[in-house]
Order: sequence, then C-alpha cells, then structure tokens
Amino acid sequence: MGIIGNWVESLDYEFEILQERCVRHKSPLSGCEKCAEACGEEAIVFSDGKPAIDAECCTECGDCIPACPVEAIAGILPSKNFDKNKLVAEGKPPTVKELLAYRAKGITEIAAGPSGCEPGWHASVSAADVVLTGLGMEPFRIAAKEEMDHSCSRRELFSLWKDEGRTLAKQLAPAKWRFNHSQLNLSELYSGRQFYSVEVDFNACTLCKACAALCPRKCFTIDSASFYINSQTCSGCGLCVDVCMEGAVRVIDEPGAAKNSQVPVHQSTCIDCKTSFLSLSADLEKCPVCSKRKEGFLRSQSC
Repeated sequence: MGIIGNWVESLDYEFEILQERCVRHKSPLSGCEKCAEACGEEAIVFSDGKPAIDAECCTECGDCIPACPVEAIAGILPSKNFDKNKLVAEGKPPTVKELLAYRAKGITEIAAGPSGCEPGWHASVSAADVVLTGLGMEPFRIAAKEEMDHSCSRRELFSLWKDEGRTLAKQLAPAKWRFNHSQLNLSELYSGRQFYSVEVDFNACTLCKACAALCPRKCFTIDSASFYINSQTCSGCGLCVDVCMEGAVRVIDEPGAAKNSQVPVHQSTCIDCKTSFLSLSADLEKCPVCSKRKEGFLRSQSC
C-alpha cells in the first residue's frame, strides 16, 4: 500500500457487524461465536444472543473479519507487505482464510528471511497448504525476501501522491472502502471447488425447510420435486445444523472438487389428519406431526 493508502488506513473507521448477514441475527437458534472466539480483546459482546462490537475495547486488529464465516463484519483489514508478486512474511501472520484469498488472486509465493518463516507464519502457511492440497492445487512456495528500496525523490513523491490520489478517489465511495465481504468469500474465489461438505440424513429429515429458508449461502433447494444440496457455496457457518430439529444435517471440512446431491421428493396424504405433505419416502403414511403423536391422541381429544 502506498503513502496515501497508509494514511487512509490510519483513519478511525469503527468496525461494525452487518445484521443482515450475521447468522445470530437470522435465528436465535444459531450458536455461532466465531467472531468472539477470535477476538483477543473480548470486544465482541452478546445481548439477547446477538453480537455487537464494544468500541471501547476494540483495537481494530481485524481478527474477527476472517473468522466470520458469512462476512458479517465490515472494517479494514490490516495491510500486508508485498515484494512484487510475493507476500512478505513479516508482521502479524495472516489467517488461513486470508492466505487462500491471496492465493486466488495470484499470490503463489511467500517471501521469508534466511531462516524461513517465523513460527506463526509457518503454522498459517502449512495449514493453508493442507487445504490447497485438498483442492488439488500446488502449495505456497517459500522464496527469499529481497531488500526493497522505499526511498524516492521529491519529484517522484509528488507524482506518487498524484497517481495514488486518482486511484484512491475511486476507492473512497463509500468511506469504508475495504469490506471483508468483497474480499473473503472463498466460494466465489474458488469456482468449481468446495471447502465444506454438507450431508443430510434423509431418513431423519422431515422436509421442514428450515435449512433452505435460513441458509445464507443458499446451499439447500427444496421444492415439490426434489431436495438439492450444493456444498460448493457452503462457508461452514453451521446455521443449518443449529436449526435442524431432527439433527439431520452435518457440515464437515472437506476441501476438494465441488459436489452436490439430489434426491426426489414425494407428495402424500396423511392417513390420520388427511392433509397433504412432502416426504423423502414414497412409503410414508403419516405426516411428521402425526408421526410424533401418541397412539390414540386424536380419539382422546374427541371424547
């Protein structure tokens, strides 16, 4: 980042939680606490189950931004240093998610010192390499860091300010010009690949459609003909697991080629209440509500 860019980054832009994205705001059943778990300052507080950022405690370190699986936290990520097309291994180590985002944008090498990456960087890069291997991609290469000359003449300085000013003018609308949701959605950055696998126990599923209604990534599509699962868009927020009353949904880490599954949906008429219902079994005779009632429930209510 250049001189003006560093100045803009130093401005006080408070982080905020985008309620329309946060899974805690979508459903009280959500148990997601990933932003709070990542915050070393305990600046994420919960009120009525919904997270908020305590501005007095927040140091704007940016740890919560990549931790959120649905990009619900807006703010400015700390800048990283680059040597041509290499990410320089100095300063605070990036998260695995950040490294994968950089890789999708063309960064394939990490520039380290003579002794290699520092322990924190080594751990992050190694974890990212595991994911890349699962995706069928080459791991990051570790390259020697070259000395970079940051000096410039007076004429070069004014030229730099002029050029950066033009670029920055485009970036400053709105003022918070670097948003996490435009940077870290891995499913958009890696078309044709998935990072999680969504599995449904079709024997336990009652087709209540809660997962389809609440999934922020639209992984589920349920209609009168089929139940379709698209794991490619899953970001691992776990909301589908939390809202499924039958415990029929699982989300597991499984980077690889994108996979989907589809099963037929059947329409039947309940032999007890006579209402029409959808099921995943052509042989089911009772709707989910009647199936859970005790034997003789309707007769006892009519006496």
